[in-house]
Amino acid sequence: MAEKEQPSPRYRCPPLRWVLLVVDILCFAAAAAAVAFMMLKVNPFTRGFYCDDRSISKPYKKDTVSRGFLVSMCCVVPALIIIVTETFYFFKNLRKFRKDVMCWCAQRNSLSLNVLEMNIVFLFGAIFTVLLTDIGKYSTGVLRPHFLEVCKPDLSRLNCSSGFIVHYVCTGNSKVIKEARLSFPSAHASLAGKLKNLMCVLYL
Repeated sequence: MAEKEQPSPRYRCPPLRWVLLVVDILCFAAAAAAVAFMMLKVNPFTRGFYCDDRSISKPYKKDTVSRGFLVSMCCVVPALIIIVTETFYFFKNLRKFRKDVMCWCAQRNSLSLNVLEMNIVFLFGAIFTVLLTDIGKYSTGVLRPHFLEVCKPDLSRLNCSSGFIVHYVCTGNSKVIKEARLSFPSAHASLAGKLKNLMCVLYL
C-alpha cells in the first residue's frame, strides 16, 4: 500500500520574537522617561565664569539647525527608509516565503512586524544617544557663547577683580538660562553620528 501523504506541519509565530519586541519597547520607554525626567526635573551643573570672558559674551542667536529639522532628519527620514526597504525586500521574496513556510509571520516575513522591530530598535538607539548626551551636558554644564547675555547677572554686585566668579544670580529667563548651560557635548553632532553608524553601517 502506498503511504499516505503526511500533512505539512503548521508553523506558529516564534514567541521569542514577540518577547524581544516587548523588551525593545520597554527599553525605549525607560530611556525616553529618563530623558524627560532630566529635562523637567534636573538642573545642570552651575559653572562659574570670568567677567571678561569673551567666549561667553556673544549675542544670543537661535539655532542654525532647528530641533524640528534635526528630529525629522534623524528619526522621520530613517523610519521612511526602513519602511521602503522592508517593503521592497518583503515583496521581492514573497514567492520564496510562501513556498518555504506556511505561517505568514515565520522566518521574519511579516512586513508590519519587520517594520515595527526595525523602527523600535532605531528609535531606541536615538533616544539612548540623547540620554548619554544629556548626561554629559548636565554633568559638565559647559556655558554657551551667549550665556552672559541670557543670564544677565548684575555685574555691579560681583567682585570681578577676584577672578573666577562662582557665586552669582541670573536674572534672565530661567528656561533660556538652563539651555545656555548645556553647550557640550553637542546633541546635533551625537545624533548625526548615530544616524551615520546605525543607518548606513548597521542597517543598510
